[in-house]
Amino acid sequence: YKNNGNFRYNAYVNKNATLKAGPGFGHTDKAYLAAWTAVSVTGKSGDWYAVSSPKGTGYIHKSVYWLDQSNSGFCDNSTYFSGLISYSTVGDYISYNSYTVKNGDTIWSVATQHGISESDLRKANGLDNGYLSIGQVIKIPVKHIGRKSVPSSSYGEVLDWTEQGQYVLPINKTGVLIDMNTGVRITVKRTTGATHADTETLTKADSKKLKDSYGGNWSWERKPFILEVGGRRYAVSVSAMPHAGVDGAGYLANVQNRSGNYGYGPNYDAISGNGMDGHFDLYFLNGRRHKDGKIDPQHQLGVLLAGGLQ
Repeated sequence: YKNNGNFRYNAYVNKNATLKAGPGFGHTDKAYLAAWTAVSVTGKSGDWYAVSSPKGTGYIHKSVYWLDQSNSGFCDNSTYFSGLISYSTVGDYISYNSYTVKNGDTIWSVATQHGISESDLRKANGLDNGYLSIGQVIKIPVKHIGRKSVPSSSYGEVLDWTEQGQYVLPINKTGVLIDMNTGVRITVKRTTGATHADTETLTKADSKKLKDSYGGNWSWERKPFILEVGGRRYAVSVSAMPHAGVDGAGYLANVQNRSGNYGYGPNYDAISGNGMDGHFDLYFLNGRRHKDGKIDPQHQLGVLLAGGLQ
């Protein structure tokens, strides 16, 4: 990331550390910091973090840095996280398969079946009129997402939601969320969502573990998590507040008293009996809120924290 001058987050030195005048061992020693001294990180250059410490400003090496992930809301004044953030496309490419339309198929059902968006299918086949014909042979675009570099095995690959993330976690795909503080593993499933992943826990046990990750309470707080899918680890941000549903009611049936004060409307609770009313939000980089279509700066930061703030 690039520091824009009004961004900082909290960290500690996890052992006795030397505060350097610049990002390298060859720079002058400015001060010595005792283990578990709190610092504010304001930037990054290679393996070095720019910090403000009780003994002044300078740089510390990544080997003596420990991230405080308990922060929430500390990026509110940063314009950097409010917009689209650049991402790597190394190794990405598209191939195409053929599909013969069957009775009952719609553009939406075919797209969902193949883990792509409706717009992807329309674009690949010039389907401006929105109709499919039985026996029609259409092209199915397959997005291949190359592996992205990570600072260490503790972090996840950072993917853009629109061009990458939605294809590694398509609708009805199951994955495992990993709490970066405790290592607790929570099995989840993306059940819907277009501009970010609306996600549900699979079981009551998974719901309890997710809730426990937020201190025992459902919360809109954005937190960095690792998402394991298909043998790969991705950087994501989660807010664990179930909304827009009633557990046990029919999926998409109109119901009263939907969670999160959503009132009357379609029941967006696809997994019955998991102890969670509705779904929660899971973001990859550059995901957008449903309510206003805008980038959520705290989720942007959460994703980059889970990716090691590369």
